Amino acid sequence: MTWCAKVLAKTRLGRYGIDQFLNSAMSAHQIIRHGEAELAFATPNSMNLFRANTFSSKEPETLEWIDRIPSGSILWY
Repeated sequence: MTWCAKVLAKTRLGRYGIDQFLNSAMSAHQIIRHGEAELAFATPNSMNLFRANTFSSKEPETLEWIDRIPSGSILWY
């Protein structure tokens, strides 16, 4: 936690502000379509947004493997 957040967390108003900031950041999301699937990704920062936007192109071999799993299958990891 940064010194600024530590100072803010000591007051009721500061804690409220931190909660509002975190709730706002975590409510940001990006909907991505991959094949027939619609996926929602939390995008609280630019790195998460980049990863969501490049989801279908970052690891094509892995996605092809996943796409070949028959519908109704159970995948254990």
